[in-house]
Amino acid sequence: MESLKEIIERGKELLERLTDDNIKAELKSELTVLEAQMISPNPQKTIIKESLASIRNIAEGATGSVLVNLVPKLVEVLSTL
Repeated sequence: MESLKEIIERGKELLERLTDDNIKAELKSELTVLEAQMISPNPQKTIIKESLASIRNIAEGATGSVLVNLVPKLVEVLSTL
């Protein structure tokens, strides 16, 4: 969960630096899902995994974007789920 918290924090920082409104909205939505799972008394591993995969896809699709910094951490966390 500590790695998940770090991804959320980095994602929020990156939201402020993004200029594409569509990418921003997608990322914000996925970060909201992760936050909800973190505070849930019974976090759903499948939902977390899908949300992380979506964030990775967003980051990979945002070539040259600051989101690319998230990819290594996302791969690390996804490999543990």
